[in-house]
Amino acid sequence: MIRWQRWLRRGPHEPQDVDVPALFSHAALMRAWVQVRSNNGVAGSDRVSIQAFERDLEAQFARLQEELIAGSYQPQRVTSIIVIQPNGKQRQLAIWTVRDRVVQRLLYDYLEPIFEPMFLENSFGFRSGRRITDAIERVRLHRDNHLRWVVDADIQKCFDNIRTDILMRLVRQRVYHPAILALVERFLKAQILRGPEGRAEQAGVSQGSALSPLLCNIYLHEFDRALVDKGQHLVRYADDWVILCRRKQEAEAALQLASQVLRKLRLEIHPGKSGVVHFDEGFSFLGYFFVRGDIYRLSRQ
Repeated sequence: MIRWQRWLRRGPHEPQDVDVPALFSHAALMRAWVQVRSNNGVAGSDRVSIQAFERDLEAQFARLQEELIAGSYQPQRVTSIIVIQPNGKQRQLAIWTVRDRVVQRLLYDYLEPIFEPMFLENSFGFRSGRRITDAIERVRLHRDNHLRWVVDADIQKCFDNIRTDILMRLVRQRVYHPAILALVERFLKAQILRGPEGRAEQAGVSQGSALSPLLCNIYLHEFDRALVDKGQHLVRYADDWVILCRRKQEAEAALQLASQVLRKLRLEIHPGKSGVVHFDEGFSFLGYFFVRGDIYRLSRQ
């Protein structure tokens, strides 16, 4: 592919004419707040609930604007809880304060239009207008096109292991505004208390942040590009993915390629949860079970 075609595929860069007060305007904060309020959620480390924040909304906005425009805004301490997923797995969820959630959503609203156009058609997770059922339909189409060997693999602790230095390099390829870059980096470096003993660590790309799904997609876009450029039929939903191939040997080679690409991103395929299977054997993906020509929705119980 010639160079200008690659540039077109990558999509637009950041607008260059946005000043700091416009970035953090009352309207931008209000748009972010509406989304945060609709998601509800519990109070963070400052014990300020959604309801309490709303009662003092204009004063909260004024304080946020002052700090954001001055460049003095710092995320507050982050707590975390363990939630049990429908599949029985444990997941650690970061609990940010309401004010931090508003700023995260404001950042998301700024970054998403910059990065969304560059994402590929094989990526379905946490993108507007794309659902799990769309990813399932893509797998079905590949199956019906005689791609019946499947690379079925997991990335080991993907969100926890995303390297923030690599991530920031990828963000800087399209975002140049120092105020935005500083805020993204501060959220990545915020202190989160983990475990029953309250061990302090860097938050990184913590699950529970409005930014994390977008940042994960930015990071794994490099994975998408590398595999699609090699002609692989990858279907990815956030950190869940499969590759569909015509022959077993092709699937085995695709698994090796995926592992090599992920290692460049400092990620690893889970050694006990990866392999090559045929549709006749069956496999699960995104809460569905594929076997031969059938697709079954797995129980949430």
